[in-house]
Amino acid sequence: MTDLSNPQMGELHVLTRVSLRRATIHDALLFYALRLDPETRRFTPAFNTPLILEDHVTWFATRVWTASWFVAEENEQPVGIVRLDSGHDDRSYVSIIVVPSMRGRGIGLAMLQALAAAIPGPRYACIHHFNISSIRVFEQAGYAYTGEANGVWRVYRVIP
Repeated sequence: MTDLSNPQMGELHVLTRVSLRRATIHDALLFYALRLDPETRRFTPAFNTPLILEDHVTWFATRVWTASWFVAEENEQPVGIVRLDSGHDDRSYVSIIVVPSMRGRGIGLAMLQALAAAIPGPRYACIHHFNISSIRVFEQAGYAYTGEANGVWRVYRVIP
């Protein structure tokens, strides 16, 4: 399994217009704002659970130093976030959120390409079956449908 907690990883550059940098505690409010976006909440497992800023900051602070979480930037401006988390099944799961004003511009695909270039290896994604935009982006990035999970999630896998 790929080491997902390499603290030496700095800014990552690829041939796309998007670069990734490791998230820091200073990105807690960005992650919070993107998680609060109504379109994002609509497709998350905990969409009915209130997201309280103090709880989010505490959770973020305990995880950000060891997690493989990234801020995607274009021209040094945040355009999205990428999370690479270990699942209960020891698989690596990727999730992305694109800044609402940047959606529909290819940013999601660029973020997945940047992640693949920076951290190669097999990974999975669980995507809500109504989230057609995300399904298309992940398929364009080479992820293949592998089955259903819990009735509403489509599981995709990529092997570089």
